[in-house]
Amino acid sequence: MDIKLLAQRFYEHSAYIRGFAKPTIRRYRYVLGSYINHSKITEIEQVSLENVRDVFYYGRTARKWSVNTFLNTLLQAPNIYAHR
Repeated sequence: MDIKLLAQRFYEHSAYIRGFAKPTIRRYRYVLGSYINHSKITEIEQVSLENVRDVFYYGRTARKWSVNTFLNTLLQAPNIYAHR
């Protein structure tokens, strides 16, 4: 199934059903967007522990994420990937 379609559904569910604030939805978009763009996946079946780890490594090394950015992104990931 198309990951961008699923991501959009997740954002809508988080905003309208669960009532999360706009800043939370923005963080979700950032985390998923970074993952999708870096790993170049198109289907949910392509998600793997290896490419999830790779995007966090890329963030810390190439994108120079601060410790806070890394931790905040990491803390958002379980909420997002739990919907898989």
